[in-house]
Amino acid sequence: MDVALLTNKDTHWCFVFAVTISVLAFGILVPAAWSSTPVEREGSARVAATYDRNPINPDLYPNQYESDEQLLVRESIKVKGPRSLRFEFNAYLLAMNSSDRSSLSQTLLNSSSEVNRASALDRHWYRTEKLDGYLTIDRLSVSGTVGRAEIYAGRFPISLSTMSIFTPNDFFAPYRPLDFYRDYKPGVDAVRLDHGIGKKGQVSVIGVAGYEVPRIVSRAGAQNQGSSRLSVGNSAILARAAQTLRGLEVAAFAGKLATDNIIGASVQGGVRQVGMRGELHQKQSRVTAGLSQTQVVVGADYRLNPKFVIAGEQFYNGAGYASALGYEDLFDNPAPPLVLGQLYSGIAGLYEVTPLLHLRTLLVVNDSDRSFLVSLRGVFSVTERTDLSLVVVAPQGPPPQQLVLKSEFGAYPTIVSLQASVYF
Repeated sequence: MDVALLTNKDTHWCFVFAVTISVLAFGILVPAAWSSTPVEREGSARVAATYDRNPINPDLYPNQYESDEQLLVRESIKVKGPRSLRFEFNAYLLAMNSSDRSSLSQTLLNSSSEVNRASALDRHWYRTEKLDGYLTIDRLSVSGTVGRAEIYAGRFPISLSTMSIFTPNDFFAPYRPLDFYRDYKPGVDAVRLDHGIGKKGQVSVIGVAGYEVPRIVSRAGAQNQGSSRLSVGNSAILARAAQTLRGLEVAAFAGKLATDNIIGASVQGGVRQVGMRGELHQKQSRVTAGLSQTQVVVGADYRLNPKFVIAGEQFYNGAGYASALGYEDLFDNPAPPLVLGQLYSGIAGLYEVTPLLHLRTLLVVNDSDRSFLVSLRGVFSVTERTDLSLVVVAPQGPPPQQLVLKSEFGAYPTIVSLQASVYF
């Protein structure tokens, strides 16, 4: 363990660590009799072993085969206070063991967006040659009702997206394509006010803090995961209005998102077994004159029968490259797009084989460079609160040559992950 973590300079972290562990232990030991009180809690433990085979390219992947083992213990507590006050606390302990923590594969698998999360609530408290330990307060918020307004403050999840495959309007700590475990949406440091208008309308004002960190931060072996230094340039403030008419919800928003001005909209509704959704936004840079980006996605889902649902989406990414030829300048781009291609197609299916076994399949095609990725996840409920799952990700496309990508998914590793989750 790094001795520097125990110096007087950082003794307050020991206090934070001790208090948080105490809260976790208290939550785990809460007697069953508490179930009749306004306190709700749930804990979970997840063990995952991931193995990947990288493309044969020593310049990007020194090792063709890599492995990653993780243990994540999470505690969630919700308290109903006096009147309409509500409190939420959600924290986790994460232990990671990676065969090569500095590799590109581990960055793909173990990176997160920290630009809207202060590092004061995240401690990289244990670090050795192969093992990393984290203590993170993922949610810490208070909310209440004043008249027809709902107010939230603290660290809590925010998403304006209506889609399930491509989510361009999920701006704050968004899920990445390789995030298999999506039971908990990460929280961000924010204030939100929702005010009801009429019977089915709502106006929202959202303010999200930004910090001076890269948008994507690797959680495998990094010395500095983030910063608590507030950045006005990386902060956001948005206003959103939504109205539901005859089962169709239409919403629009506008404001400042980091260094961009942004406007956007979304729509969702359904007719019988068919659900229809769409969303879009356009960014206008506040720093570079004339620089704008547009993203649009439309999709539909259809329930073939009570056990089988299929969804399809088409995504236009104005920030991406129209062909693989643009990837030649990718590593020299100071702000490369998170999604490389310009056009994408996605198909997802959810099938209940038995009440205990569920399968989820996903096909994502980068239409701009003709590469694709197939993902299969099977979840088996051993007991009511114990799950076993198997995830297989198979990418296909021309592999990279030296430091030049020839396709997006051709640079991805083939992944097999075994996971076991227990809820208590």
